[in-house]
Amino acid sequence: MSPLAVIGGAAVVVVVLLFLLFRAMWRVAEPNEALIISGFHQDAVEGVAESLGFKIVTGKGALVMPGIQRVRYLSLDANETELDITCVTTQGIPVSVKAVVIYKVGDDYASISNAARPLPRQDPGRARAEDQERLRGPPPLDRRRPDRRADDP
Repeated sequence: MSPLAVIGGAAVVVVVLLFLLFRAMWRVAEPNEALIISGFHQDAVEGVAESLGFKIVTGKGALVMPGIQRVRYLSLDANETELDITCVTTQGIPVSVKAVVIYKVGDDYASISNAARPLPRQDPGRARAEDQERLRGPPPLDRRRPDRRADDP
C-alpha cells in the first residue's frame, strides 16, 4: 500500500471523527425554547446581571463541551395551571376562587434569566405544584396577630 493512500485514509478518518465530535457537541434551540448552558466561563449578556453563571441561547445553536458544561432546555410555550383558593376578606367574608391561569416566559433575556433560576425541575407534577404556589402568593397575615401568618402555629 502506498504511503499516499495511508495518509489519505487517515485524513478521511480524522475528518469524520471531527465531524462526529462537532455533532455531539452542537446543541440547537428550537423556536419555542431557550438553552440554559451552565459550567465553564460564560460571557455576560447585555442588559442582564453580570454574574448570571449561565449562558442563554435562543433561536440558534451553541457549542457545548460535554463533561464541562451542562445544557437545560426551558420551554417558552404558554402554560396553564388551575388555582383553587379559599380565603377570608378583611371584612370577614369567606371567598372561594377557582380559576385557570395562563402564563408564559417572556422572550427577552431578563425574563428567561428569571425563569431559569429555579431550574432544574425534572418532575412536571412538582413543577406545576411550584407554579401554583408562586401564583397563590404568601399566606395572608392573621388579623389578630399581624406579626404571624394565618397558617403559622
